[in-house]
Amino acid sequence: ADLFGTVDLFDATQIELPPSLADWQETSEEKSGFKLQLKLDGTDRQFKEALITKPDGNDNDYFDDLLDLSEEGNEEGQSGEEAGDLYLFDCGYWSIDTYHRIGDAGDFFVTKLHGNIKPETACERPVPDRAADPEANAADYRVLSDQYVRLGDDRTDRDGGDPDRWYRVLTVEVSTEEKIQILTNLLWLDAEQICRLYKHRWSIEIVFRWLKDRMQLDQ
Repeated sequence: ADLFGTVDLFDATQIELPPSLADWQETSEEKSGFKLQLKLDGTDRQFKEALITKPDGNDNDYFDDLLDLSEEGNEEGQSGEEAGDLYLFDCGYWSIDTYHRIGDAGDFFVTKLHGNIKPETACERPVPDRAADPEANAADYRVLSDQYVRLGDDRTDRDGGDPDRWYRVLTVEVSTEEKIQILTNLLWLDAEQICRLYKHRWSIEIVFRWLKDRMQLDQ
C-alpha cells in the first residue's frame, strides 16, 4: 500500500434468488438471480462500490465503471517515483484498450492473462532461484518465467501503436500445481511482489463467501 495512491480490488459473483422471483425477473422460467460487481478498498477491504447487474452477459461491460482513471497520464508514476493507483481484478475484466488507458493515466494493474490475449514477447527477465532461496516467494508461487511483452497494436510500430507501452507476463505455478499467467504494467517491482499482489486479489473471494454464508445473500 505504501507504493500506491490507492489499491482497489474488484470482481463479480453470481447471486441466486428464490425461484419464486423468476417471473418477476423475466430472465428464466425456472430460476432467478443477479450478479454483484463489487469494488473493495485493498487496504482495509471496505466496500467502495457495488453494481447489481444482469445474471448473464459479460463482466467486461462494467470494466470502465469500476475504474477511477485520472484525466491526464502521470509519467513519474509510470516509473514508480510517484504513487499511482493500483487495480487488482480477475480476467473477466479484460480489454487491451482499457489496459492502455490505465497505464496512460499513470495507474497500474495486476490481473490474470485472458486466454483471448496473445502477447508478443520481447525479452526474458531473470527469475528468482527458488533452490538458492526457499523463501524467495512469500506468496508460495513458483515463478517459471518473467517476460516483457507488447499488446495489441503496440506489438508493431507500423500499426500505429505506442512504442513506450510495455507490459509483463509472469508464468507461475501456484500451490495447487496449476500454472497461470499474470499480466501487469508494473515493470519495476520484483516478481515476488507481483505474485503477492495477485494473491491479495483473492481476498475479495472471502468477502463474497461472507456475503453468501454469513449474510445469506442468496436467500
